[in-house]
Amino acid sequence: MAERRVNGHRAMRLSGGMGVPGDKSISHRILVLGSMARGTSFAKGVPDGLDIDATIRCLQGLGVRCQRVADAVSIDGLGRKRYRKPDAPLDCGGSATTMRLLLGAVAGRGAETTLRGTPSLCKRPMDRVIEPLRLMGAVFEAAEGNRAPVTVRPPEGLTPVDYLLPIPSSQVKTALILAGLNVPKGRTVVRGALGSRDHTERLIPQMGGSLVVSKDKIIVERSDLQAVAFNVPGDPSAAAFFAAGAALLESSRVEIRSVSTNPTRMGFFEALSWMGGDVSIVDDRDASNEPRGTITVRQAKLRAIEIHAEAVPFLVDEAPLLMLLATAAEGETVIHGISELRLKETDRINCAVEGLTRLGAVMAVDGDTVRIQGPTRLKGAILDPWGDHRMSMMFTLAGLAASGDTTVLGVDCEAKSFPGFYASLERLLK
Repeated sequence: MAERRVNGHRAMRLSGGMGVPGDKSISHRILVLGSMARGTSFAKGVPDGLDIDATIRCLQGLGVRCQRVADAVSIDGLGRKRYRKPDAPLDCGGSATTMRLLLGAVAGRGAETTLRGTPSLCKRPMDRVIEPLRLMGAVFEAAEGNRAPVTVRPPEGLTPVDYLLPIPSSQVKTALILAGLNVPKGRTVVRGALGSRDHTERLIPQMGGSLVVSKDKIIVERSDLQAVAFNVPGDPSAAAFFAAGAALLESSRVEIRSVSTNPTRMGFFEALSWMGGDVSIVDDRDASNEPRGTITVRQAKLRAIEIHAEAVPFLVDEAPLLMLLATAAEGETVIHGISELRLKETDRINCAVEGLTRLGAVMAVDGDTVRIQGPTRLKGAILDPWGDHRMSMMFTLAGLAASGDTTVLGVDCEAKSFPGFYASLERLLK
């Protein structure tokens, strides 16, 4: 198992300008939508990483020609043609986004297809996607508990549905929208907990699709999508790690260029500002219907805040970073409604609490609420991220903020989303 030794030192700082890999969420969606469009779509800025590789590989297995050169990918769309029957089960790796989006895309236009993944992915819930798609007439055969592997069988025909989302989930929302694009007649309506990432809703109209968003619902109809050229902005979830490091380490200043500033992705940076963080955002031209900008973060004295459950969908991937920041903040930070963290690559609540407590943090969990006392002087320890890429990167930053040596186990797991994380971090360390 690979490991990394982090030497925390109070004089260490992060300084400089940088870019981050293209946004993963947008990239998954442009790849899948491009496969459904007429013509060849081009996406530049598509990040490396195992998750995106899984989506490309699965689309190729469905008969879609996807070619990558560096960070550019071309997708020869099938138009109204059906996906072909794969020669073997499609391997989604550890990417829940790949599996959930393809369940929606394949449900109405594919031959029999089996989707499988890593043991960790096979533990993650797919019923939240499978059950509403079944209401549309989709046919699935899944493992116990509606978990992977999942076989999608050709339905007699999809029918529209008026579905009330019980929880905010951009993946479920997108799966329903993708299926709705293939319903022969009628309008598919998604209501309820719509407060989550809206990249799909932005992309489809740009590709000529019939999708209307109002305050309380999304309406989608059968559409012939057209190919598009798209420049993927930087991933704010990746940028958040360097922003957190700059906020923690004395005299730090980091400038992160061409990052998505989509309002549904800015929850972490808003929370950091509420904590007294020195955050400034200068917007660039709104390209490809996705706003982007330069985010600058400087070290500042932090104060405790309370984050309510309705804000969590906009910062769910960054919640462990906020737990780390809270250890340096004056007072008690409270984060509510974080139960979704238990359903990621690992139980991120328990993993974060175990690791940060080893460093000396004072924390308590009550149901889906976590409380962190601060400020606390962290001390080096051996930390296990449980094979989770985001936990590995967060623990590395925690080690920089702690005194003494910290060893982070299994750091090779960061290849899932950000293979160049450690090289980028070292370039900024002064």
